Amino acid sequence: GAAATGGRARRLSRGRGGASFPVFSPDGRWVAYAGDENGAAGASKHTHALVVPAAGSAAPRSLSAELDRSVVAALGPGIAWSRDGKSIVFTAADGGAFSLYRARLDGGSVQRVLGGQRQIQGFSIAPDGRRVALAAAFSSQPSEIYTATLGAGGRERNLSRANDELLATAELAPTRRITARAKDGGEVEAFMLFPPGYKPGHRYPLVLDIHGGPNGAHPQGGFMMRPQAMAAAGYIVAMPNPRGSLGYGETFMHAVVNDWGGGDFDDLMAVVDKLVRRGVADPERLFVMGYSYGGFMTAWTIGHTDRFRAALIGAPVANHVGMRGTSDIPQFSDYHIGGSPYDNAEEWRARSPVTHLPNVTAAVLIEHHEGDLRCPIGQAEEIFQNLKLLGKEVEFLRYPGGSHGWNTHAPSQDVDLMTRAIAWFDAHGGKPKATPSRNGASRQRVPRAMPTNAQLRAMSVDELLALRSGLPRSELKAHYNIRRALRSNGYFISENRSSGARAPRRARNAKSRS
Repeated sequence: GAAATGGRARRLSRGRGGASFPVFSPDGRWVAYAGDENGAAGASKHTHALVVPAAGSAAPRSLSAELDRSVVAALGPGIAWSRDGKSIVFTAADGGAFSLYRARLDGGSVQRVLGGQRQIQGFSIAPDGRRVALAAAFSSQPSEIYTATLGAGGRERNLSRANDELLATAELAPTRRITARAKDGGEVEAFMLFPPGYKPGHRYPLVLDIHGGPNGAHPQGGFMMRPQAMAAAGYIVAMPNPRGSLGYGETFMHAVVNDWGGGDFDDLMAVVDKLVRRGVADPERLFVMGYSYGGFMTAWTIGHTDRFRAALIGAPVANHVGMRGTSDIPQFSDYHIGGSPYDNAEEWRARSPVTHLPNVTAAVLIEHHEGDLRCPIGQAEEIFQNLKLLGKEVEFLRYPGGSHGWNTHAPSQDVDLMTRAIAWFDAHGGKPKATPSRNGASRQRVPRAMPTNAQLRAMSVDELLALRSGLPRSELKAHYNIRRALRSNGYFISENRSSGARAPRRARNAKSRS
């Protein structure tokens, strides 16, 4: 700390790990912060809730160590003091959820004070110490602002309702949890999104979505645009948390170190195998996508199995040597692969996806932003150029600006990307073709979420007819709503009962509309 009038600064944290979000206790005697005193750059270790005397008279100590979970802060500080200064409240990752926990300054067990299958992304404690305002997201509910009472059974209220209009017009898929057994017997947790109109017992095209990190995690209770868009397009989306993921203990989190593409790959395939074995996923229509470390694992996966028809590789690590020489975290691969490319060259080569590109059979779509400093765009260029030289099917979406975080990308770019990604998977076998049948049929029509009546009335006649032409005759309510919208435009539908053909016809004496 340092006096505001120019006093000497005093270093309070002691270790090599990160330190962030410092917060003074109400009496000014303590500083709480999120950090790791024993970490290293990119280390697969927990971020703890630490406290240290503001005078610097003692070393920092962890109040969250017994929890064996990482402190997280998606939006703003993840730590706050109680009014009496005797405890702190913080957010930590547990499986796919971010929950609130309380730890006492004088020790004692850590208690969860607000949970649920969601991500609590930011919070503020009221002066009375009993209530909290929080930003939280569910799998089928984007972030909203809530108030809640801390403790079991506390009442909650949605204050913002910022997404009511979206939720009234879009059918978002809820998350379902499954587990699979990996080769070594370990359990892998995964979260599933199913398309609208999903029918158990029928096989659907599957998108395997691999998270970044490797110490990230797919949230069971966090809204995610990209998987939701894939589900809305008719795909089942599987979002596993393989070894290396946040929220399952430090041993599990550290298991990926020096083993990229090893046990983590086995965990991912275990989830796919289970879904195929259970008759959920069509083994002939498997797709894979991922971003950052997920981009690495996507490139790695298609270089080590031919079971995926197409892939979307986002901002990948493609070549660890190039990553070391151009990234803003140059020592990252030293930690995760081991040694350096000068004393461990064969391992660095073997753990780089570019080494295995000759094995690729999937059609590859690559996306990257030119302003990315974490995984520089040269990583994507290496995959693209080498696949082209190998005669493989590949396209490259190169977006201007941005950086590595999705919040640095223009919304229009995200919309463009997902439109192209869905079209890419559709064109390479994912497009539903016919009504599914039981016991292994691999083609199906997935019902689409219908526009509201107000949206139908705003459409042109051509748009209404195009929408109507793609609907099965069994969708009676949808056909009725479209016919009603056509009548409001001065048209009605006549039917030729012998052939089943339907043709729009201008109604007599209909008023012209601009």
